[in-house]
Amino acid sequence: VHGDYNYNYLELQMKSFLALLAINLFLIQNCFCRFGVPPDYIQEEETIITGISTNSVPSSTIQFGSTEGGTILSIYGIGFSLFKPKNNVVTIGPSPCIIDELQSNGQKIVCTTTPGEMGVHFIEVRVDNRRTAKCEIDCRFNYHSQRAPLINSIAPSFATPNGLININGWFRIRKLEEIRHVKVGQYSCDISSVRFANDIAPGYFPLPCKIGKIPAGAYNVTVNVAGPFGDSRIQAFNYDKSFSQDKYYTVLVLPEVNIVSAHQGSSLGQILEIVGTGFSEVLAENEVRVENLPCRILSADYSRIKCELVKGLIDKKDGYLSAPGVIKRSYQNLTVGIVAARERVKTEKKFVETIQSMFEVEPSTGDNYVQTLESYFVPPVTGDYKFYISGDDQ
Repeated sequence: VHGDYNYNYLELQMKSFLALLAINLFLIQNCFCRFGVPPDYIQEEETIITGISTNSVPSSTIQFGSTEGGTILSIYGIGFSLFKPKNNVVTIGPSPCIIDELQSNGQKIVCTTTPGEMGVHFIEVRVDNRRTAKCEIDCRFNYHSQRAPLINSIAPSFATPNGLININGWFRIRKLEEIRHVKVGQYSCDISSVRFANDIAPGYFPLPCKIGKIPAGAYNVTVNVAGPFGDSRIQAFNYDKSFSQDKYYTVLVLPEVNIVSAHQGSSLGQILEIVGTGFSEVLAENEVRVENLPCRILSADYSRIKCELVKGLIDKKDGYLSAPGVIKRSYQNLTVGIVAARERVKTEKKFVETIQSMFEVEPSTGDNYVQTLESYFVPPVTGDYKFYISGDDQ
C-alpha cells in the first residue's frame, strides 16, 4: 500500500508539471502573437563582412596571395558561427579556404588558402549552411604567381634522413622570422641553425634546411612565408620524375643502411638484419634484394628491417658479402686454446656477421671469442703497397 501511495503521488506531481508546462507554452505563444511575431519564427542575426587581411590589420581593399595556397586570411565581421567554427564555410572562387577552428570566433574567421587559379576571385562566407555573409567592403582575392616565394633550385636533389639540403630561391623576406615553416612533403624541415643579419635584402639566397626523421620517398619542398606570400612555387625545370611512382618531386629521400647482420637461419633461408634509417613501418613498402634474390620481409620499423632469403643460403662471392665495406665475423664461447680455436673457426658455422665501413674492431668485447675481418683492396694505380696492422699480443 505504501508503494502504491508513492506511485500515485509521483504520478500526480508529473501531471502538475505537464499542466504548468502547457500553461507556459500558451503564454509564450500569446506573447509572440501579441507583438506580431509568428511563434514558429525567430529572426536570425545578419552576417556581414567588415574587413579582410593577410596580417593583423583589417583592410577594406582587395587581398593578394600565392597561387600555391598557404596564405592565412583573417575575415572580420558579425554573425559568424560562434560555438561551432567548422559551420563557417569560406570559398575563394572554386577553391576552399581551410578554417582554423582554434583561432576563429563569432567576429573573426581565420583560414588558410588552398591552391587556386591565377586571377581575381570573390570571397564567400556561408554560415550554418543557411545564410551567406554580406560584404560591406571589397571581398575579392587575387591569386597571383608573382606574390609567391620562388624556389629556383635544391641542392642536392637527394638526401638521407637527418641530412642537409640547400633551398635556393627568392623568398620575399627581410627577416628570417617571416618564414613560417619549411616542409619536405608533410614533414617539417629544420632551419633553426640558420643565422642571418637582422635585415635581409629581399633577393636570391640559399636557405639551408635539415631533413628530420622521415621515411624514404619522393617529396616536394615547400617554403611558407608570412603575409600575403603563402606557399612557394617551384620552377618547372627543377621537377624530377619518381622512378618508382608516376609523380613528380623535387627531393628524393633515400634510406641509409649502416649495418647488415647475417644470422644462420633454417634450411629455408638465411636471416638478415638491416640497421639504418628511413625504412617504412609498412612491410609492403620495403623491398630487399641480395643480388637477384628476394629477401622476404619479416619485420620492419623506421630503423630496422629483418628479412629471410627465400632461396636458401648464398655464396659469399655472389651475394651481399661482396658488397663494399669490411666483413666482420664474431665467434663466441670458444673455451679452447688458441690453436684449437683457429681450427674451429675454419669449420664453425655459428657466428654473427656484420658489414662495417672501417677496418677495425672494438677492444675488450668479451672473453673466449675470435673475430675475423675480410675485405677487398682496390688499388687506384698499379704499384707496391704496404699494409700496417696494430693490435695486442693475442
